[in-house]
Amino acid sequence: MKDNNKKIKMYILNKLFIGKKAKKQVVNAYSFCHEVSKIQLITVEKVEKLLTEMKRDNLIDFVANKSEKDYNYIIKLKPKGEYFFSSEQSKGSDFIVGIFVYLIFFGLILLLVFVIKNIFGGNK
Repeated sequence: MKDNNKKIKMYILNKLFIGKKAKKQVVNAYSFCHEVSKIQLITVEKVEKLLTEMKRDNLIDFVANKSEKDYNYIIKLKPKGEYFFSSEQSKGSDFIVGIFVYLIFFGLILLLVFVIKNIFGGNK
């Protein structure tokens, strides 16, 4: 369940802040929950609970605001939230780079073995 919450938190940060220069967003609560429900069916209360948890973890500032017409969230990304977001995004690329380095290292070992075998194995 915790892993799924992390996935939803990343999705929330991604939806709100990726490609946007503003570190503060005002979103309609119901339409935002509808967007989050695309990856997992979720209620407004559950989204609020996750946002409150993210606020407690010092990732965002979060205020639920009820106006005459609608119910809105005011969400501001904090520096720790920026770091969390960027570090989680880079994990996938780190894995790919690791595999690439491993393959190069493996190729060099095979080349070294081939060269040593040909030099010392020689023709008898």
